Amino acid sequence: MAYKFDQLIVTDIDGTIVSPPGVLSSMRTTDDRASSKRLRVLVQQANREGIGISFATGRHLRECMKLAALLNVSGPGIFDGGRTLADTSTGRVLAVENLDPTAVRHIRDILKPSVYGVSHTWDGQGVKGWPMGNIVERVTTLRFSTAAKAVPIPQGVQEKLGIELERLPVAVSGGQGWLVRTAEVDKARFLHMFFDSYNVSSARSVGAGDTAQDLPILSATGYAIVVGDDQELATIADVIIARPDGMATPDPVIRHGMALLGREFGRESDVQPASTAA
Repeated sequence: MAYKFDQLIVTDIDGTIVSPPGVLSSMRTTDDRASSKRLRVLVQQANREGIGISFATGRHLRECMKLAALLNVSGPGIFDGGRTLADTSTGRVLAVENLDPTAVRHIRDILKPSVYGVSHTWDGQGVKGWPMGNIVERVTTLRFSTAAKAVPIPQGVQEKLGIELERLPVAVSGGQGWLVRTAEVDKARFLHMFFDSYNVSSARSVGAGDTAQDLPILSATGYAIVVGDDQELATIADVIIARPDGMATPDPVIRHGMALLGREFGRESDVQPASTAA
């Protein structure tokens, strides 16, 4: 397959180029919009230098496509916490790690009589309703939520669901709705597929992230940029970028990714050499 760039910066989103608590804030305040414009200019500069920018994130593809369009990010990306490899511009899914169909049927049978408004995701696309027919074979994620808030699941149903899921290779999280995904995913597997399919050398790639969940991606790339003070990531970092007041600093991720790939671009005031990381 053809890919128009021969070098790659692959970056996490939340906490790395978008500030916590994880809202895609680049579209919200005046300051965020100004930051997005600067970041878009940096992405365009990187592209002119033959460097592609890709996402590797726990977010769903459809959530990220607006941000990608805003920043002029195109080409393949890794979504759903490593479960989906898809084209960021078109939404076309290139590879997917599915939930076990048995797990989906169990969850459907338990919840369908009691819970209305469950959404599911397959092939990177979020769709309301229950998976039926052959679609049940292609489900990556089940979300139990309405458009704005979590769906209340009766206590007895929660208990039954928990007992059933203990027997299945899935993971459940609560909070803003319930989320069911495959329990274990090799998050770097699709990145290696990206490298192989698009003839991009891992030695000519940079990974950027801020938590231990990003470790597989940072370990698979030729260089690693760590945003913040995660001690485990610091041991493999080539560059550590400070995160003032807990806020993401997106510009340095691209600037210093370019510098690591041999492009002299950016200033050093916001960067620690990895050797000085605690």
